[in-house]
Amino acid sequence: MNPELKRNLWLEFSLHRLVAMPAVLGLVFLGAALGTRPESDVGVATTGLILFVGLTGVWGARRAAESVTEEFHSKTWDGQRMSAIGPWAMTWGKLAGSTSFAWYGALLCLAVVAAVWPRHWQYPVDEAIALAICAALCVHWH
Repeated sequence: MNPELKRNLWLEFSLHRLVAMPAVLGLVFLGAALGTRPESDVGVATTGLILFVGLTGVWGARRAAESVTEEFHSKTWDGQRMSAIGPWAMTWGKLAGSTSFAWYGALLCLAVVAAVWPRHWQYPVDEAIALAICAALCVHWH
C-alpha cells in the first residue's frame, strides 16, 4: 500500500470518528424524517444529497487543498519531497487519504439516498448518484 495513503488514513480514522460520523448523520436524517410530512419521501433524500455536497464539496475539498499546505507549514514537505515516494504516489496518497473521512460520511449519505429515493422523480437514483460522485471528484481536483 502507498505509504502516504496509509499515513493519511491512519491520521483520519479513529474508533471515535468511525462511530461518531454515522451517529451524527443518523440524527440529522432522523430530524429530516420527522420534519417532513409522513407521506413525503422528499425530505430525507434531499437531506442526503445536501449532506453529500457538504461533506465532499466543502469539507473534502478543503481537506484536499490543505493536505500539501499542512506539510509545508509543519516543515515536513521538503523531507517528503526528497523521499523515495514518487510524485504520483505522493499526490494520490495525499488526495485520497486526506479526504477519506469526508468520503466515508458522504458514502453513508449516498446509501441513505439510494434507499429512500422517490420513484416519481424524473431521474433514476443510479444516474443521480453517479452525477454526484463525478461532481465531487471534479471539485477535489480543482
